[in-house]
Amino acid sequence: MNATSRPNPDDILRVVQNDQRAARRGQLKIFFGASAGVGKTYAMLEAAHAARRGGLDVVVGIVETHGRPETERILLDLPCLPRRMVNYRDVAITEFDLETALARKPAILVLDEMAHTNAPGSRHPKRWQDIVELLDAGIDVYTTLNVQHLESLNDVVVNITGVDVQETVPDEIFDEADDIKLVDIPTDELLERLKQGKVYIAEGAADRAAQNFFSKTNLMSLRELALRRTAEYVDADTDDQRIRAGLFTPNIAGDRILVCVGGDALAAKLVRTGRRIATSLKAPWTVLTIENDSAPTGDRQRNRKSRALRIGEQNGAQIVTLQEDRIGEAILAYARSKGITKILIGKIIRSPWIDWFKGSLAEYVIRHSGDIDVYVITGTSDYATKEVTNSSRPSEPLAHYIWSLVITAGFTLLGVALDSILEPIDQVMLYLIGVVIAATRLGRLPALLTALMSVLSLNFFFVVPLYTFDVANASYWLTFSVMLITSWVISSQAGRLRIQTLNARRREKETQALYALSKELSATRGQEKVIQTAIKHIQASLNGEVDVWLPSADGVLKPQLVLQDGEIRSAEQAHDLKQEMIAKWCFEHIQPAGLGTNTMPSAVVFFYPIRGTGRTFGALSFRPAQPNEGLSSEERATIEACAYLLATVLDRVDAATEAEESRLSREAAQLKNTFLSSMSHDLRTPLSTIRGAAEALVQQERLPEKSRQVLYASIYKESDRLTRIVNNLLDLTRYEAGNMILKSEPYYLPELIGAAIKNCEALLKNITIDTAFADEDSLLLKIDGLLIEQLTQNLIENAAAHSPAQAQISIRSYKTEEGLILDLLDQGPGIPPGFELKIFDKFFTMQQHDRPKGAGLGLAICQAIIQLHGGRIWVDNSPLGGACFHVLFPSHLIVHDMPADMEK
Repeated sequence: MNATSRPNPDDILRVVQNDQRAARRGQLKIFFGASAGVGKTYAMLEAAHAARRGGLDVVVGIVETHGRPETERILLDLPCLPRRMVNYRDVAITEFDLETALARKPAILVLDEMAHTNAPGSRHPKRWQDIVELLDAGIDVYTTLNVQHLESLNDVVVNITGVDVQETVPDEIFDEADDIKLVDIPTDELLERLKQGKVYIAEGAADRAAQNFFSKTNLMSLRELALRRTAEYVDADTDDQRIRAGLFTPNIAGDRILVCVGGDALAAKLVRTGRRIATSLKAPWTVLTIENDSAPTGDRQRNRKSRALRIGEQNGAQIVTLQEDRIGEAILAYARSKGITKILIGKIIRSPWIDWFKGSLAEYVIRHSGDIDVYVITGTSDYATKEVTNSSRPSEPLAHYIWSLVITAGFTLLGVALDSILEPIDQVMLYLIGVVIAATRLGRLPALLTALMSVLSLNFFFVVPLYTFDVANASYWLTFSVMLITSWVISSQAGRLRIQTLNARRREKETQALYALSKELSATRGQEKVIQTAIKHIQASLNGEVDVWLPSADGVLKPQLVLQDGEIRSAEQAHDLKQEMIAKWCFEHIQPAGLGTNTMPSAVVFFYPIRGTGRTFGALSFRPAQPNEGLSSEERATIEACAYLLATVLDRVDAATEAEESRLSREAAQLKNTFLSSMSHDLRTPLSTIRGAAEALVQQERLPEKSRQVLYASIYKESDRLTRIVNNLLDLTRYEAGNMILKSEPYYLPELIGAAIKNCEALLKNITIDTAFADEDSLLLKIDGLLIEQLTQNLIENAAAHSPAQAQISIRSYKTEEGLILDLLDQGPGIPPGFELKIFDKFFTMQQHDRPKGAGLGLAICQAIIQLHGGRIWVDNSPLGGACFHVLFPSHLIVHDMPADMEK
């Protein structure tokens, strides 16, 4: 396979992704025409009837008959969904009911007029967005569309017909349709239908249409556009089929298109033109915009730019935003770094003097483009008028202009006070200081006003003849001119520096906020604390209310935490049902929703999905302090960045949780194996002894009495040992399950220890016990006597098991600030370093002196018993050798006043 026939990997990936998406969503069939009246709706209803005859569930969502009898007749036999009533400005409007359609979920839904604006309050502002959601829900859709409603052809249609079509549909929707059916009739036949009243029923409507939009020239041009656009669709579909077969790759020439847009009136036209060129060349395309601190933009310019970028995004362009001061150099540098072959740039037609004075960006790019082709899209005089009228720099408040006059007056008074020692040229320097102050503090226009007033004040107060605007020495005109030019340069540069400083501070604040959020989140553990941290930082960065919406146990998204008056609290209070619906849509579709988006834009809250690597955690909502002003691009960028950080940390929390669960699972499995191994040994040994002794008693009937007594004793001893093991296991299970209820009563600790020693007499034949109890007034404890006796007995048995013959076990008590401490010291080998905590684990044993290995439950039970009493147990090695166990009985367990019955 040679290089020209090898499929492009990017194209293969695109086709595979499209196929995967098509397998999950419904099929879209568009009945496409050049204009109204060609029969699109009739053809769509005929196809719906055919599908219904084939056994499919076909339902009409909405069809506009426009009073045409043939359309009304063919619609009669098809089931229709009830329409939704919307009251807008006291006018009842019927609309397509998206919720009912999703709940009904037919196989095919007939939805007329894709290019339609929904009534205010609808989930989506445009019907094509309803169609996208229906497709995502797995519903096939039949719809109609005219060529003039395609976004990329909007400017072409304006040039052809003179009508600016406001209702447009992104070309991406058209290109991703599964089937395009061109409905076409000859132009003369359409005009005849128009005369017969089959297109517009209202009286006089046909004549007005024929004189305006429906002229023969317009219809022929629109028909040509429709045929070409359909051919492009078929061509692209053919290319995709060849890519699936690995036979052909489009864009062999390797063209890459770069569309450069700013805030002028040509922005949208540039993007549409770029889309058409990219489609015809089958080339990837990028829309580039450059933020320039030196050239501040007004709201209208920002809106134009945002709309152009949105058009590009909807039509499959890559959107790139750069922050540069030298726009021309930045465009060319980016183009060369990305291998761009063609640049589209706009040029407003204006006075040559303005071009000479300000320079032309298009001419700069052409002059330095080298081997990159440059396409210049020019604006007509209408565009130039719009540019002059609509462009607006941020206006300065009136107070700044007043302060500029105050600054001029202040330096004038200073000059008058120093008039005896200053020459007029020195006064010029004073006024320039005022210009610098005004430019850095007040803005460019107030600084220019300061410069003008400074020249007039200099002439009036300090140039002979005084107190007039006459100039005796003509050289002063040069001084005034230089002063004005210098002031203008200073004010321009200082104003530019001021704007750059403000923007730098804003970006620094955003960066610091994101860094602080990232740093604190990285050190936070647990989902709830992570969310609290995120809300606190986002709230500090934005002017508004922030909520985090997470799915509850029943799957309903609810706000988890809110920040009000600086305090974070749970958000269990009732919340807006509409917000819950928007949050659910955002969560399920993993797309922004609410304020400033294409989904429920009338809402006052913006929702952004918190999407992690493996799943979507929930949604982040933001309600600006001034919802009527909308959501700024800076606020949206901050929310997106914070949502990404939050999702990343929640991914980490999930991973840590899974790791902990995996660890616990491994430990549980290991514990199970240890338990089975230990129990199989500990239970088998006494059972084997009992079984052997019993067999000997049964089979040997004439055993001597002495041998019988030995066997009886062995059976009793081993059964007692077996009973202790089982009881210990049951006790430990109850302790860990939390089912134990303490029966606390006053007990004298030495008596409990004495009872425990007596129970262990069999183990202490060759071992002595030494006891010493200090602080008699602290030995009366309010405890569960049976449990503490068991604790002491387990410690004595453990010490005896690890002590050599003729050893001594010491039991001591003493009082500290924390409470009463009981120490038990043995003369065994001690505790190896690193095992001080592990010996309290279940089933952990240390074999010593060739003695039988225990079950490893005694010390675990001791720890559980003392923890139930609020105390603790620990172990270390005695300086004299052996282990020393310490048991702490907290101070609140000490009984200071002995009950009367105990005194008696």
